[in-house]
Amino acid sequence: MTPLPLITERLLLREFRMEDEAAIDAYASDPEVTKHRSWGPNDLQTTRSVLRQWVLDQKQRPRTSIPLGIELHLLPAKVDFR
Repeated sequence: MTPLPLITERLLLREFRMEDEAAIDAYASDPEVTKHRSWGPNDLQTTRSVLRQWVLDQKQRPRTSIPLGIELHLLPAKVDFR
């Protein structure tokens, strides 16, 4: 069993969801971001296909890869009103 999501003071690492498509496509389709990668830049259909496969792979056991989404996760600040 994968211990996800992983939460730190600043980050949330979680499984990808189909709702992440627009965010993934924003970087995967950018030639500047992908110029030193072996893939990309992607078109929307390629991004959608890769994401769909990642989501399907999450159900496989044993898992051979675990791609993760990373979110900025700031814990609420403690405020002292004294």
